[in-house]
This record gives sequence, C-alpha cells and structure tokens, in this order.
Amino acid sequence: AEIFGDLKLMEKEATGLERIKQKVSEHGLPTPKIEVGEKTFKITLYNRKKDPQKLLNSPYRTLRDTTGLNERQAKFLQGLQQQKNKSVNRGEYMQLFNLHEKTATRDLNDLVNRGLMQKKGVKKGTRYTYNIMSVNVR
Repeated sequence: AEIFGDLKLMEKEATGLERIKQKVSEHGLPTPKIEVGEKTFKITLYNRKKDPQKLLNSPYRTLRDTTGLNERQAKFLQGLQQQKNKSVNRGEYMQLFNLHEKTATRDLNDLVNRGLMQKKGVKKGTRYTYNIMSVNVR
C-alpha cells in the first residue's frame, strides 16, 4: 500500500472510511453501513428522507429567501418542484410567461441570487436548475 500511496494512487493511512463517516455526519445524514468482504467492501449511504430535520442543521445547506418573489417566480418554483426535470433556460421561461428577454433574465437572476436556482453554462447554453440543497426562509 505504501508504494501506491507514494504514487498518489491510493492513501497510505487508510483514512477514507473515517472521512466518509465524518462528512455524512457533517451533512446531518445517518452513518453509512460498511460491509467488508474477503476481496470487496460495500458502503450504503442513506439520504435525508429518513430524518429531514437533520438537514436543517447541516452546514452545507443554503438558506433561501422566498419573501418578495413576484407572482411569476412563485408560480414557476411551485411548478418546478413537482417536475422531474428541474431546470429551464431563459427562452423556456420567456415562453412560459410571455415575457421580454430582459424581464426573464431579471427574474431568473433574482432566483439565483436568492439561492433558489443555480446557474449553469454560458450564453445560450445557460440552464437554471432548482437548488434542492436549500431551505425556505419566510
């Protein structure tokens, strides 16, 4: 193991499993189940659905401000939360509400600034994705 560690192909100290346990705990998630076999190991990671309140204490969550959203933004977020595909581009948003380009851009940038959406891509390839790691603040 030492030679692989020197080559930066693996750790010398075998601290990976402990770091995994530490990180999931920091995120407020349940401790993973670790099963070690003769030549394999299996790690089961649990999501926050088991205890959603623990997510509130995670230092990695983002507080998002939903006060003062305009009617379009509120309606858009409600619909987006119920869809499988939780992203949109500016053209789709414009078409949805019959908006001018500047108004759509202003609405979407406001949602990004509030932590409700994440902006990915550039220019015409930009998509706005619903930010699931956030908590409403009213």
